Amino acid sequence: MPVEPERWEHIPDYSASNPADVVSRKLLREEMEKAYRYLSPSQVELIRSLYWEGYSFSEIACMRNEPIGSIKSRLHQALKVLRNHLVPEMEG
Repeated sequence: MPVEPERWEHIPDYSASNPADVVSRKLLREEMEKAYRYLSPSQVELIRSLYWEGYSFSEIACMRNEPIGSIKSRLHQALKVLRNHLVPEMEG
């Protein structure tokens, strides 16, 4: 999914991280991408916006024209689904 130029400022710069952090983050991102299949497209976009692109709850609520409480509730449900699918894989 391409990112519009006006949103580039929200993308965190991890180029200064040490190599171990970069590898760990890449592996985590790959596991997350696999787990996304259990989420709705709206939940995936919410997680990407908040955790990968660095938007705040209020920014996401404004972009979606929704109350912050709805955003937080949807995030809670999405994280619950991810936890159920990621934790067993990481423990095994």
